[in-house]
Amino acid sequence: MAKSKRKHQVTGIILAGGSSTRIGKNKAFLQLGSRLVIEHTIARVVEVVDDLLLVANNVEEYRDLRVEPMKLVQDVIPYRGPLGGILSGLEISTTPINLIVACDMPCLGPNFQKDR
Repeated sequence: MAKSKRKHQVTGIILAGGSSTRIGKNKAFLQLGSRLVIEHTIARVVEVVDDLLLVANNVEEYRDLRVEPMKLVQDVIPYRGPLGGILSGLEISTTPINLIVACDMPCLGPNFQKDR
């Protein structure tokens, strides 16, 4: 995690609650180069946050991801879209600022955190 030199700490909330209807399998676990899509997304977000939450319909699917101290959070309203995931993450977050990102955003540009 980024060592905070900011006035406020930031929690990254990665939403991984899709139902995989368009592709037929979980997009987070698609291979992109040498890593999974979710691993690329985590790598980008972890650079700019103090805490990291991954919100999912089924947290068991994500237990093998070894990112410390990432916390897995069960979606309180599973399979109902991103708002339930956002609610779940915000209820757990302890920081005043939250960066909310979908799990299938492996190519976040270098300036996405510019205004932190």
